[in-house]
Amino acid sequence: MTQADKETLERIYSYLYDSALQLEAALNSGGYECDWGWYNRGIDPQTGDVIPYPVPVFKIYGIGGIAITPEGSEFDARLNKIKLMSMNPETVFSGRRAEVYDMENSAETVFSSGDDVKTFVSKLFLTPSDDFRVCIYMPGVVSFNEFRALLAEFAVKEEETCED
Repeated sequence: MTQADKETLERIYSYLYDSALQLEAALNSGGYECDWGWYNRGIDPQTGDVIPYPVPVFKIYGIGGIAITPEGSEFDARLNKIKLMSMNPETVFSGRRAEVYDMENSAETVFSSGDDVKTFVSKLFLTPSDDFRVCIYMPGVVSFNEFRALLAEFAVKEEETCED
């Protein structure tokens, strides 16, 4: 490996590390409980190829996960049908590249960016599965305010956790 290659890697990983520290501080100060570490073997949302290098991945308890990549960030959450149907898809998916997958049949895409809301609700209602994976891709540098708005949509409301 040349010195130039090493310097390039150092710049990339310094950026990823600094971004992770900033996100961790923002999440903690925003009241979100989280852990993070370096994980690899994710999937590139643009190509579907395996990402062979590690990136910072956050687990935000009760909500989902965030991966920081050189290209941007990816949010991932697993929801049941009731929670997914209770969300406002126009708010959650508007202006964002997003996909919703059936967890029982991962080849079944219930929603992709570009689908209209009526199609999404129909597909969701007709899908026999109860578990879904939501992936939202956010290119470039993402501000904590953007993350906060997204996390608020996926946070478990207190009344949803109470048992009567």
